[in-house]
Amino acid sequence: MTAGREMIKTERDGDCTVISFEVDSINASNMAEFMRRIRPLIQPGAKLFFDLECLKRLDISGLGAFLSILKDLKELGGGMIAYNQGSSVKTLFDMVDAGQVIPIFSSRTEAKQNLLGSAPL
Repeated sequence: MTAGREMIKTERDGDCTVISFEVDSINASNMAEFMRRIRPLIQPGAKLFFDLECLKRLDISGLGAFLSILKDLKELGGGMIAYNQGSSVKTLFDMVDAGQVIPIFSSRTEAKQNLLGSAPL
């Protein structure tokens, strides 16, 4: 990670927290820092939207971090959605069938429409 550069940025969108990436990869070398920054957002009933547009690379450690976040959120009655995934991230998600566990949408609008519908996070 570049000195002085944030890893993620967050914004509120209604009752959801949108997380976008300031780095282009989540991997074994920065996964602990990623989790350190995400942990405070994992609270009872939290709804996290991950905007994956800037995330160009994700290794199995990064995928494990997302699955850990999802597990923790579900235990607290919350959930997560991902959207705007690029082709290399999509390839990894497809290889391990992560889309069956983590809801993935093409845009924030589509993700919000899903949230407002009856489908659980």
